[in-house]
Amino acid sequence: MQSSSRKRVHGGGRKLTDADFDNALADWVKQLRGRKLRVSRNMILAEAKKICAQYTSMDDNFAASNGWLERFMKRHNFTLRRPTSVAQKPPDAYVDVIINFILYVQKLWKTNDYKFVYACDETAVWLDPSGGTCVSEKGAKSVTVLNTGHEKARVTVILTARTDGVKLPPWSKKLI
Repeated sequence: MQSSSRKRVHGGGRKLTDADFDNALADWVKQLRGRKLRVSRNMILAEAKKICAQYTSMDDNFAASNGWLERFMKRHNFTLRRPTSVAQKPPDAYVDVIINFILYVQKLWKTNDYKFVYACDETAVWLDPSGGTCVSEKGAKSVTVLNTGHEKARVTVILTARTDGVKLPPWSKKLI
């Protein structure tokens, strides 16, 4: 006997119009992701509208709405993720190297009487940034995306400050 607190019938709801269409679209997404290409929600909607005509059991007024896309992604265990890169996953050995470097700098600071120490940091301003998110399967440890080759075009800005609090003006150089 089922619990009285259950509100929905298991297996209830509208059935898929065409499971082959649904599976073909999911295979298309997996194929693109297998080649490490970016797949966006809009790309899935456009592909769904395109291949809908190939399946006779699909309605002529198939809209491929955002609600349909949410359910499609849930059915096939897809989620929206930000692509990861190697720089976001440093090896455990980096921790020891960083600690040793900090201790070395502190030792130099104590043994030498420095008047001014400059802290300098450079940051990139990207001229052609890559997209933000990509559709991927849930549970994937990394999301790799191929780029067009223009994502590396940037301007590097160097910011510098001195130990007495003086901030030097930004200096920029173009690296392409």
